[in-house]
Formats: sequence, C-alpha cells, structure tokens
Amino acid sequence: MMMDRGAKVSSQAYSSVRLRDDTDLSRCQSIWHCTAVELLGTAQHPVILAGVEFHRFDLEDKLLKLLEVTGYPIATTMLGKSCISEMHPQFIGNYIGGLSREYIRDRIENADCLLCLGAIMSDMNLGAYTAKLDDYKLINANSEKVKIKHHFYQPIYLGDFIDGLIEHLNHKAPETLNIKPRSYSLSQAFTPRPEEKLTNVRFYERAGLPVTSNKCSSRPTTRSGKSRWRRCLRWHRV
Repeated sequence: MMMDRGAKVSSQAYSSVRLRDDTDLSRCQSIWHCTAVELLGTAQHPVILAGVEFHRFDLEDKLLKLLEVTGYPIATTMLGKSCISEMHPQFIGNYIGGLSREYIRDRIENADCLLCLGAIMSDMNLGAYTAKLDDYKLINANSEKVKIKHHFYQPIYLGDFIDGLIEHLNHKAPETLNIKPRSYSLSQAFTPRPEEKLTNVRFYERAGLPVTSNKCSSRPTTRSGKSRWRRCLRWHRV
C-alpha cells in the first residue's frame, strides 16, 4: 500500500522511531560527529536531495532551516516535488535519473557528498533506475534509518537526524556552490505538441518545470493521485 504524497502521518503513528533512549541518542550523535558531519564538512560540492517524507511527516520547516544554516543547493525527487517552494533561491530542480536536465544530473551524480533526505528510491523517483548515484558519496536518511556509504544505523528518526545536522554543520558561501536556481527557467517557453505521442522524456520535461503558487503539484502515488495529477496538468498541454 502506497500513501498519497500529501498524506500527513500523525506524531502518534511514528513516535516509536524517535530517539528517546539515551543509548540511541548517543549512537545518533556519534554518526553526526564522526561520519555525516565530517563528510559534509569536507565536501566542496555538497547537494541535498529531498523526498516525499518531508510531506508525510510534516518536516518542511526543518528542511528550510537546514538550507538556511548550510547554504547547500537542493533538488527534489518527483514524489518530493514542492516539499519546499520551487522559487527558493537554493532550489535547482527535480532529479529523475537519466531523465533529468543535464545540469541537475551533473550536480547530483557528481556531488562529492549527496545528502539524500526522506526520499524513496523507486523506479519513478530514479527515472526507471537510470540514476547513477555513488554509494561512497551518499548519505541516505529516511524515516527510521540512516545509510552512510555501506553502513546502516537504526532506529533513527529523520527529524532528529536533521536537527543534528543543523546544530553541527557550517554555512558554505553561495558563490562557492555554483547554484543555478530553477526559478530562472520561468522565462523559458514550453511549446505544446498535441499532434505527437506523449513520451517519458516529454512528460518529465513538462512535469519538471517549476511549480508556482497558482499550479497544482499532486503526485501520482495512488490511483486517486494519478487522477488528480492528470486533471492538474490540464492547465497546460504537453
């Protein structure tokens, strides 16, 4: 059973994975200090890849604080699309594996440290598994666990992990991070081709355009979600 992208999970539903035990807290803090923070602190081109769990667990404010503290560029998966405003100056676009724009694909796949937060590694998110992510440069944190390179740590609540990063990471100057905000593409025209068959490349090209305040961003994570997304896309042909 898959959850709709917009479905919220109450604190009671996931509080069991929060770090209430001193041993768990100590374990998590050792990860922050000895691994995650060290990898991110020494990286010259870190990037955040955010996913749908920011919607599900109502963690968008923590993500915004992390961006403010670090200055890192951020991309989202398709399921995580609009977990922050796509007009945010650090937002660089949607990563969909080999179906991504060249700049996004290069930034994500060539990052010397990729901080993947709340993302589901599915065929939809990864462009039918065309993504090329280096496990040795990947920190992957989800609702209950953190994977750093080939090591797993659990149970670790995603919100607690982000709090630790916020506390211990330093800010990087924007001019050193080569950030090209996705909002710049608002001036680019998208020409409908109603006479042509719809392809994956064409679909994701359209779906990857920035979402502004007057557009809908429901994702097809359920049958009803698919129906809503088709209706929402009617505002512009592909």
